[in-house]
Amino acid sequence: MNVDEIMKLSLQGALGAVFGAVIGASAQIIAARIQRGSHPSLPTTSIGVKRFFLPALFLLVGLTIGVAYGIQRNTIPVITADDFSNSQFDGSLNPQLWNNHTERFGTAIQKNGILHLTQFGKEEGLWIDTKYRFTMREPVFIEADLMIDANRSNGVIRLDLPVDLSRNEAFIPECLQASDGLAYCHYEFFRNDQTIDEYETPLLLHLDIGSWNTFRIEVTPPEMIFDFYVNGNLIGSHTAAQASLMRDAVGRLAVGTYGDEISGYVDNVRIGKLER
Repeated sequence: MNVDEIMKLSLQGALGAVFGAVIGASAQIIAARIQRGSHPSLPTTSIGVKRFFLPALFLLVGLTIGVAYGIQRNTIPVITADDFSNSQFDGSLNPQLWNNHTERFGTAIQKNGILHLTQFGKEEGLWIDTKYRFTMREPVFIEADLMIDANRSNGVIRLDLPVDLSRNEAFIPECLQASDGLAYCHYEFFRNDQTIDEYETPLLLHLDIGSWNTFRIEVTPPEMIFDFYVNGNLIGSHTAAQASLMRDAVGRLAVGTYGDEISGYVDNVRIGKLER
């Protein structure tokens, strides 16, 4: 969660608390009036204790509900995530979260809290993708931390959002870092294996090999605006010409490599809903 999201959560959680306080104060006034009318003969001390205790309880409950409401309403919900910290799956992958497509070209294994990708001398794509699928009827994001192994870096490491529309149509928004440190994102729409729509982020970054970098793709319907981020910085945005075809399309998150003799690392993979 970035700083803006934390500030938004704090502010809106506070608003939830104010909302709860209003509810609690209202309940306090009502309870006091009920007690005053119901017990006209009670001693002043008894009335004072009851008048304080029950309204205070109402106020506390109201505050609790308000804070909980504010946090629940405004937290950006993460639909699925993997930080590869479950040691039960060291040496493999969590089979409930991932499909593994690496058998022919290399390995993808979890080890010491991160995902290790190793590609063996084949100029092909090595990748795994989430079993969780999602449509893009609502704003959604995918995100992952990626790092290229400085000692084995002939290729690229990537974060993809592959989507199949039909037998002859597909689109793939993608962010990647190459072995020379160049990082950028792009988008392609295919029909019958021909590129119909293509976009590449105008801002190209040079990142250190062997360092962690966070890549993120956000999708906003109904216009199908794709926003591309690296380390929290917006580096490009594209509005898809084929928006009407995409809203009910089913997507997934994929991470992998492409090239020849490359290794890389992945951590903190997330798919989540966006608050707009």
